[in-house]
Amino acid sequence: MIKKQKLFLVILLLLGCSCDPKDTLVNPTLTSPLLNTQWSFLGYDSAGVYIHPLLESQYYHIHFLDSNFRGESDTSCINTYGGPYQIFGVDSIFIQYVISTRVACRESYWNYIHSLEKATKYYIRNDSLIIYLRDNLKKMFFYKSN
Repeated sequence: MIKKQKLFLVILLLLGCSCDPKDTLVNPTLTSPLLNTQWSFLGYDSAGVYIHPLLESQYYHIHFLDSNFRGESDTSCINTYGGPYQIFGVDSIFIQYVISTRVACRESYWNYIHSLEKATKYYIRNDSLIIYLRDNLKKMFFYKSN
């Protein structure tokens, strides 16, 4: 009978533990290799097909700060954007939303913004950043620019 009571208490304690993924949030200021880095967008890999949506004179930059990011673009609408981000575990990223200063921008700009909002994982190697999107079929490629 005592074994059953102990087992019941252990189960009760386990059920009472929070399983919220936010509990595994890593403070970006302490451990994230994204902290205080600036990246320039290169293009997408969509199911093995590389897509470079920008003209030579166009750019998208993103700068990861403590818990927010900011960026700028020169895609005929000279725009700034930004928003909050969170790092989970070693390689998971969550961009809650992106705020943009202009509305009248090219479709490629809005595709870029909406892609950032679908980010789930990231990978850094040397001066390259890959951000994996929600469907895992599309990736965003960046190079370090600071």
